[in-house]
Amino acid sequence: MTKPLELGLAVKMLEGPSTIIAKVRSFGLSTCHIGVRDPAYYDDTTHDVIARELRRHDVRATALWAGWPGHVAWDLRDGPATVGLVPLASRDSRTSVIKAGADWAARLGIETIITHLGFVPEDGNDPLYTSLIPVLQDIARHLRANGQTFAWETGQETPTTLLRTLEDVAMDNVGVNLDPANLILYGKGNPVDAVDSLGAYIRAVHVKDGTYPKDTRGLGEERIVGEGQVDFPRLLAALSSTGYAGTLCIECEFEGERQAAAIRRAMQRLEGWQAVASSAPA
Repeated sequence: MTKPLELGLAVKMLEGPSTIIAKVRSFGLSTCHIGVRDPAYYDDTTHDVIARELRRHDVRATALWAGWPGHVAWDLRDGPATVGLVPLASRDSRTSVIKAGADWAARLGIETIITHLGFVPEDGNDPLYTSLIPVLQDIARHLRANGQTFAWETGQETPTTLLRTLEDVAMDNVGVNLDPANLILYGKGNPVDAVDSLGAYIRAVHVKDGTYPKDTRGLGEERIVGEGQVDFPRLLAALSSTGYAGTLCIECEFEGERQAAAIRRAMQRLEGWQAVASSAPA
């Protein structure tokens, strides 16, 4: 018998700090990841609003997704020069933003800080890669002082490259936020196989589905959970085999009623898949 994992919801600060926690509770959920791209939100006023809303709705924020201001191209053409901490031109400023976000999150009791590293070079001798390692170590040391974990979201790099980066950083408070759809959307790997490589480092999971790219510039398409190319029953079994005991945080980029319907469908399917898994012999 396996115990079902708790479901949560990924929400974005752009939706309004006074409403995003109520949104989590409106789905009957009690845990969330908060996504922030604009560092202007890392102030006392927003902190106090989020702290109040977490108490009011009895919701736990388990992670901060720390993004960055400015132009970011979520694609295969311009993404390498604009996403994450790999691009040299924005590396210092984004390092400062992530640290500021971590300090803000620490005051809310948030212990996991998630970000995208970007298109990490597969060549371990590439100067873009070798110069990235001390930057990641510096951020991880800052987070360690806060009692936090630095979790890198899968997507723009292959699982093997991400594993090498974890090994080279070699710190006990770095890990992975597994987003299975991203691995498919960017054409970087099979998420079930990725668990075999990254399982010991998985600290958080985003539940999202999608399809592989059909061209060399754009990404694949997001789909409702269970209707894309992520094999969730096998993925959940793989996570269980690693001993993962965190939450399954539903992330949905659709908008309006389409988003709400997709979240409810994801919840229904996750509960069904987990019910089947929990009734199976260990």
